Amino acid sequence: MAMGLSFLFKRVFSAVWIIAFATTIYADELDVYIETSTGQTEFCVGASISMVARDFFETESITGHKWESPDGDKYLESRDHFAVFRPSEPGRYKIIYTATDENGNQSRAEIQLDISELPLADVEKSRGFFTRIRGKSFPVVLTASENDSKNQYQWFKDNQVIENADSHRIKVEERGRYRLMVTSSEGCRGYSTAFFIE
Repeated sequence: MAMGLSFLFKRVFSAVWIIAFATTIYADELDVYIETSTGQTEFCVGASISMVARDFFETESITGHKWESPDGDKYLESRDHFAVFRPSEPGRYKIIYTATDENGNQSRAEIQLDISELPLADVEKSRGFFTRIRGKSFPVVLTASENDSKNQYQWFKDNQVIENADSHRIKVEERGRYRLMVTSSEGCRGYSTAFFIE
């Protein structure tokens, strides 16, 4: 009976030791992921996209950080587990982060960023035939160079929103500094150069 208990104790002790050993190895593994500061992955050209790499297990043994983007390295700046991506061209970019711990173990994470172009916001100015032959300055018709039904338009005068001026064309009757803002269906905003009408 004593031998049976001794054998059983050894078996139980062995099982406990194996479980503890396995748990220790699991806790030391790396499992990283990437987050953007806004939680989004769709942005516009010119955005400054902040990212942070995190470890699911919150270990403190990471000694190496590597950020890369196969098609967008020139837009990527990084330091340790932080990175900033500033794209100047539209497209789909993959961001890769690789962490290395003090034992040489590595974990890799990827995130895909979709970058949309800014809408065109050029403006054409014209005075009607009768306005010209009468030698008058007003009215002046301002027209967005592109009329896209998916876009939203807003006109400004002297840095103030012009009420109900939300179409691609407006007629102005007053001197002032005008500007157009165009918002695309992706939420990207383009601005015209401010210009003076007199």
